[in-house]
Amino acid sequence: MSTHQQTTVFVRELPPRVDENTIKQIFSEFGNVVDVHLIKKNNNSQAQVSFETHEQAQRAVSSQRTTIMSRNVRIVWNHGSLTLSNLPAGIDEVELKQCLSGFPVSGIQIRNPQQALVTFDNQGIANEAMQKLNGFLIRGQPITAKVYHSMSKSDIFPIPPYIQYVENEAAPNPESQPKAYASLKCGTGTLYFFPPDEVQNNSNIVKVKSEVRNEAFHFLEERTIFVDGFAPGTTQENLSELFSAAGRIISIRMHSSKAAVIQFDTIEAKIKALSYNKKSLNHQKLPLTVLPYVEKVIPHKEAGLLQINQLPPSLTVEALKTEFSEIGRIIAVSISPTGFEERPYGFILFYEYSSAKSAKENQAIIQKYPNMFLYPPIQANDAILAFTENQAAPNNCLVIYNLPANTTEPDINKNCKKYGFIKSSFVLSDNNSKVAYVYFSSPQEAVEAYSEMSAAGTPCDILNGNALLASTRRLSEMSLPQEWGGVLLFTLGLPQEWGTTQFRQSIQSLNIDIDSCFVLLNPITGLSKQSGIIFAKFQQQAMALYQYYGAYVRGARIEAFRSRGGYTRIEPQQNQPAMKYRLPAPSKKQISPREWMKQFIILNFTEKQDPLKALIDKLSIIEIQSLHSSFDGFISWLEGQVAHI
Repeated sequence: MSTHQQTTVFVRELPPRVDENTIKQIFSEFGNVVDVHLIKKNNNSQAQVSFETHEQAQRAVSSQRTTIMSRNVRIVWNHGSLTLSNLPAGIDEVELKQCLSGFPVSGIQIRNPQQALVTFDNQGIANEAMQKLNGFLIRGQPITAKVYHSMSKSDIFPIPPYIQYVENEAAPNPESQPKAYASLKCGTGTLYFFPPDEVQNNSNIVKVKSEVRNEAFHFLEERTIFVDGFAPGTTQENLSELFSAAGRIISIRMHSSKAAVIQFDTIEAKIKALSYNKKSLNHQKLPLTVLPYVEKVIPHKEAGLLQINQLPPSLTVEALKTEFSEIGRIIAVSISPTGFEERPYGFILFYEYSSAKSAKENQAIIQKYPNMFLYPPIQANDAILAFTENQAAPNNCLVIYNLPANTTEPDINKNCKKYGFIKSSFVLSDNNSKVAYVYFSSPQEAVEAYSEMSAAGTPCDILNGNALLASTRRLSEMSLPQEWGGVLLFTLGLPQEWGTTQFRQSIQSLNIDIDSCFVLLNPITGLSKQSGIIFAKFQQQAMALYQYYGAYVRGARIEAFRSRGGYTRIEPQQNQPAMKYRLPAPSKKQISPREWMKQFIILNFTEKQDPLKALIDKLSIIEIQSLHSSFDGFISWLEGQVAHI
């Protein structure tokens, strides 16, 4: 098999504690992982990772190296493997290796008492070895050798007993399956779906091809929701009381003490159930979070997550969803508040990355929201939990909309203190109305306030910072695009009182044009962590920030953003203008603006460096500071001096 046909890669030098789920999560950055086979060793494990397409596998191999659990691994094509069968009972890897010493074997794994997986450097060598190994005697016992197809175990999948597949059926025949609530023509046969509680546990497990399995689970996914936020002790009956009004419920599966997965019989019922978002169960005040369910076991297109920094405070979650639904299908929307007088963050998770990218590049949207950050493509099932509550990011912030223009913070505190202890509050103006944010000491107090105020018709909502927390944490773990290296920056030592607005203004004051930036927040208080992320458009702007920003904002420090996954993701190259000038590399030792200018001259104007450096020495401190405050201004001045020399 040539590498142009392969969909499987071999990962070497894995840490011994790694598991298949971790490998799948990390390699999902390159595409849809359909199978992981882990070969455990004491200190150096290996794995075969199979993708849906050759292009996805190629991205993994092209990354050359990535990091798993802080350990560098090697990713190579899975060139050739054989399955050896009919081995003598009790044989171990050491003995088998000795028996096969005459063959160019690169790896051996005993898979069961009489079978082993043997790898070679390429398929041609494996094919030659297979001819000699068939009938080869080990302990006087002839063995058999066959080509190992790493996809073989992924080609056939079991499906649960509540799904039945009848092959060679020209059209669905409901009369043959009277207990089925739905049927679906698939391939050469028909899929029939039954309520799980009406199927006996000892029913035969049916195995089908991957495309049939995927169709079956996609059918169920389209009819399923994820419900989060109810009180511990809630039963399936409690959930059924509310959601049965949307349509016939096929099954309710408790996901945790406060979350459940509910499947309906029709897509229409699922859509209606999604409208129950923010409703509460009987005898509970907690507002529910109702989201589309994303099935983990089937492949999906990569999702897109768009973060809007400096979101207008009067914009609600529902209004944000309505606005961006014109761009593409949306899975979830959230707003992360701040704990001081600063605009919140908006998050939109699209089913497809292309939709998020279209929104990011839409000129009308850019004009309205000039500070947007587009995350790299992600798997929807990994991102969706960011749109629920988290213990590290509780629902303790109440936002009140459409307040009169004369509303003040004391007015808000007076009206809200009856619900509990207020840790902080502030009021933001937006056009002709005001919006108030109230942080309570506990989620229960915020829920009490929300329940009573919403019942009285006051437009309000409960917010948390989990979308910002989970998304940025994911950014620090995932494989980032290669071209982001050097332009995705991390800033430390920002003033405590700064939000994203002041952060962005400080960058703009240096005449440096960036893609986006935002300040990181404590999800419990909404206060600044005194750190932020900058996404520069090009290397030249990033290097200017390295040099100038620390001098402009006292105590601030900029460094490259670090992710455990590294900058290994292969993306289509964007057209970037070539850098006209080279910039001095960042120095660990702080140097003066005057010295940096001299280094710049040495790099770019070697033949005229002496007269130019002499000019720099003659400049006053005020003149140096003036040039230092604007990179473009410095370049313009320098080019003018070069023209006169």
